[in-house]
Amino acid sequence: IGTSLPELIVNILASSQGNVDIAIGNVYGSNIVNVFFILGLSAIIRKLPLSKDTVIAEIPFSIAAIMIVGFLGNAEIWGASDTLEGLSTYDGILILFFFLLFFAYIIMTAINDRNNQTEAPPSSINKLREWSLILAGIAMLFFGGKWVVDGAVHFATLLGMSEAFIGLTIVAIGTSLPELMTSVVAARKGNVDVA
Repeated sequence: IGTSLPELIVNILASSQGNVDIAIGNVYGSNIVNVFFILGLSAIIRKLPLSKDTVIAEIPFSIAAIMIVGFLGNAEIWGASDTLEGLSTYDGILILFFFLLFFAYIIMTAINDRNNQTEAPPSSINKLREWSLILAGIAMLFFGGKWVVDGAVHFATLLGMSEAFIGLTIVAIGTSLPELMTSVVAARKGNVDVA
C-alpha cells in the first residue's frame, strides 16, 4: 500500500479534475512497469524464488484482478453504442470489495506469520515519531501528486500528446519509483519476498 500511495493520490486528483485518461493510463502503465520492468530488474539482480503462497494465492489473485477489471471495462463493448461508459460507481464498489478480500488475506497471512515467529519484535520503536513520518510523507505525496497531474496535463497539451499516453508512460514510471527503489534494494539485500 505504501509504495502505491503515489498512484492512489495521482489518480484521485486526476479523476477529480476530470483527467480520467491520466488516471486510467497511470493504473495500467504502473502495473506494466511493476511487473515487466521492476520485477525483471529485481530478478536480474538476484534470483527470486517463489513461495508456495505466492504461486497458490497471490499470482492467481493478480490475474483475477486484471480479468475482472478487463471484463468490467469491456462489458458494454458488444452493445449498440459506439461510446463505452467505462467503469461505473457500482464497478468501483465491486473492485474495492475484491481489494478488501485481498487485504483480509494479507492480514490473515501476517497474523499466521506472527504466531509462527519465535523472535519478539523490537520494543525500542518510537511510535509517535514513526506515525509523524508516515503522516508527513502522505502530505508530501499529496502535493507531489498534484504537481504530477498538473505537469502531465500541461506537458500533454504542450507536446500535443494524449493524456492517456502521458499517463501510460511518464506518470506511470514516476509513480512507480517507490516500487523500483524498494524492490531493487530488497533484491540486493536478499529480501526476495519483499521484492
